[in-house]
Amino acid sequence: MRLLRLSAIWAALALGVGLFVLLGYFVDLGFIQNFRLTFLRWAVLLAAAALVVGLVNLLAVHWRKVSLTEEGWIYSGVLILSFTVTLVLALVFRPDGQAALFIFNTFQLPLESSLMAVLAVSLLVAGFRLELRRFTSPPPPDGLFVSGRLLLGHLRHHIAFEEGVLKQVEDTNATSAAEGAETGTAPRN
Repeated sequence: MRLLRLSAIWAALALGVGLFVLLGYFVDLGFIQNFRLTFLRWAVLLAAAALVVGLVNLLAVHWRKVSLTEEGWIYSGVLILSFTVTLVLALVFRPDGQAALFIFNTFQLPLESSLMAVLAVSLLVAGFRLELRRFTSPPPPDGLFVSGRLLLGHLRHHIAFEEGVLKQVEDTNATSAAEGAETGTAPRN
């Protein structure tokens, strides 16, 4: 329970800092701009540290695989070799040099584009499956119907509905309630 409370505090802190940085793009006050730039610098430092830790871990795991000749060690060797060659070329010829740009345009950019395409297709398939599940799963519990009806009753006083739309919604809810009472389940629309 204490861990959950602590993680909620960290999440709230991150959300607050993120909103403050976002506010800095819309409000042009000196102290907000100073805080925004400070937070962004901290974020860059944290991202750089995380990148270094991640790279060291990646190399350590794959070096162990190569040294123990575990299954797939050849792929780990290719990864270590590719990383080393890319790092040396970027350090010697600068990151914006011809060699680094050749590696980026020839290997990294097409791989990232392909992974984004796989991600898009995966999300599309997941969306279709979710939509299909919506029509084949059992109806929602009665509590959702009651809370939706209460919300509609509360909103009636605050939002100006057109008379025809409000009447249609009330008729649909009355029909749904009657059918749900007869069968014991809420009907699918």
